[in-house]
Order: sequence, then structure tokens, then C-alpha cells
Amino acid sequence: SLDNLVDLEAAKQKVGRRICLAGNVAPMGVMTEGSLEDVDQAVKGCFRKACDGPCGFILATGCDIPYVGSLENLDQFMASGRKYGRWPLKADRFALKVDEV
Repeated sequence: SLDNLVDLEAAKQKVGRRICLAGNVAPMGVMTEGSLEDVDQAVKGCFRKACDGPCGFILATGCDIPYVGSLENLDQFMASGRKYGRWPLKADRFALKVDEV
């Protein structure tokens, strides 16, 4: 389980052949203080970086979710996880839009 400050893609390259990665949506900056769109984009970014890890990937927050967090953001986290984490995973689900490059 990786803290949100750890880059999932770098971790996948370094240890992804030995362990399943879990992480790492920011608990404060996104889950507590972010918008629904921030949550969706953070979840999408995690899948984009780590879903193809050789030992798998588990979507999670980068640490515990603060109790002052938004229930709406938690609902969005789950909805986005279901949206982007459907099997089989397809690369186009995580594709960058032209304005994100």
C-alpha cells in the first residue's frame, strides 16, 4: 500500500514484478478537499499508471480517509473504481485527452 506521494508508475517499474501494488488517491487533497471530478480523475490516474502491474493492482487511498471526509467523494471513489476497474481492462478507458497532455 503506497502513500499518495509515491508515483505508482515508478513503483510498478521498481517492485511491480514482486508484489501487488495498492494505492494511492490522496486522502486530504482529493478525498477530503477535492471535487467529485478531482476524485474521478485521481482514480483514473491510478488505474492509468498501475492497472497493468504484473502482480496486480488494488485501488485504495494513499492513507486512511479522514473522518471529516466527504461522503459524496467516497461514493464517487467507489463509482469511479467500478467505472475504470471493469474487467477486462481496456487501455482506451484511461487514455489521455488532448487537453491533458
